[in-house]
Amino acid sequence: TLPQEVPDDSIVITTYNVKSGQYGVGGIVQQLQASGSSVIFLQEVTPTVLDALASELDMQAIPGWTIENSKLTYGDAILTSLSVESTDFFRLPSGNLEQRGLLTATLESPVDGKQFIVADTHLTNEEMLLNGDKNAAVRQDQAEAILGDLKKLQEKDEPVILAGDFNVGTDSQVYDTLTKKYKDMVAKQLG
Repeated sequence: TLPQEVPDDSIVITTYNVKSGQYGVGGIVQQLQASGSSVIFLQEVTPTVLDALASELDMQAIPGWTIENSKLTYGDAILTSLSVESTDFFRLPSGNLEQRGLLTATLESPVDGKQFIVADTHLTNEEMLLNGDKNAAVRQDQAEAILGDLKKLQEKDEPVILAGDFNVGTDSQVYDTLTKKYKDMVAKQLG
């Protein structure tokens, strides 16, 4: 939940798993408009849903398709009203599971004109068996790949905002790996 008023020197960022728009785009648009976000990370988005959201929100769309074939195009995306300097897409190790990726954009801050990097991802989901999560090792490999990919992008030690659907809680190895390098701003606000 956002405070009633966002300070002028703030950039509001939202992450949203749209689940391919299966519950309708109208409600998603209303929620995203209400957020006042200038950067929106999307997961499980299709081209049709992305185009509709970008149009309704009057934002630039940056797609990162993890699946592209004759039956389905699907993946992550970033919507933004900020100036986009560059974009990159990295395929994450996914074994024989659904391909996952890391979509990044270097943006210019409207506050001070400095560049910063935003990164959107959707890690492999949990698959619980009697002896634990069978996909935990894949997600851990993905977290380590994210750290390596982001390190390659940070030419001038630009700030990075990493968000998405990690499919883990704060008690996981993936969380520990990512928060050794990056601060969890949500946990910081709640704590």
